[in-house]
Amino acid sequence: MFVLVVVIGLFALMVAAVVYDQVRLARRRNVDRGFRRLSMQASRRLQFRQPVRTDEAFFLQMAGDPVAADANGWTGDEVDAVRRRFADRREFAKYQGGEMVAFDRSTSVAVGTATFSLSSLDGVARSIGLHVHPDHRCKGYGREIMAGAITLLQYEPGPVHVGTRVDNIGMQRIMQQLGYHPLPGTQPFVAPNAKSYEGYWYHCGADTHPPLGLYDV
Repeated sequence: MFVLVVVIGLFALMVAAVVYDQVRLARRRNVDRGFRRLSMQASRRLQFRQPVRTDEAFFLQMAGDPVAADANGWTGDEVDAVRRRFADRREFAKYQGGEMVAFDRSTSVAVGTATFSLSSLDGVARSIGLHVHPDHRCKGYGREIMAGAITLLQYEPGPVHVGTRVDNIGMQRIMQQLGYHPLPGTQPFVAPNAKSYEGYWYHCGADTHPPLGLYDV
C-alpha cells in the first residue's frame, strides 16, 4: 500500500511538472505574440521584446551612459546593479517584466529600452522611462520606443504617466510629436540620487488617444 501511494505521488508530481511547463511555454508564446503585434502597430523600423540574459553587455553599456546618468539623477551604482541582476536568475526574472527592449528590424541590434514603474506623481499610475543607447541617438528611435511603450500600457485600463525634467527639451519634443501635452504647472520628483527636480507630467493612458505620427520618421 505504501509503495502504491509513493507511485501515485510521483506520478502526480510528474503531471504537475508537465502542466507547469506547458503553461509557462504558453505564456511565453503569448508574450512574444503580443510584442510582435505591438511592433507592427507602433513602428516600422523597430521590434520590441522583453530582456533576455544575452542582453547583459547592452545593459551594461546603457548603465554606464553618463548622459543618461546626469539626466535621470542616477546614483553611480547602476553598472554593479546590472551585473547583479544578470548574474542571478531570480533577480533577473523579477525585473524582466518591467522593461522593454527595442531593436532594429534590419540589423537585430538593440537601440534602446523603455522601463515601467509606479508613477511618483501619485504612486498608482504606471510610469514610462525612456533610454536610447548612445550610439543610436538623433535617429528618431526615442519617439518610436516611447510610442511602443505607450501603446503597450494602453492595453491596460489604468492611468499612464510620463514625467520629464523641465530642461529635457528632447523628451518634451517627443511627447509633443506623439500628440500629448503636459499637465498644467510642474511637479517635483525625487531622482535615485535623492535630488529633487521640477518636471512636466503627461497623461497618456487608454482614456486619451493612441500615439500620433508613428511612421513619420
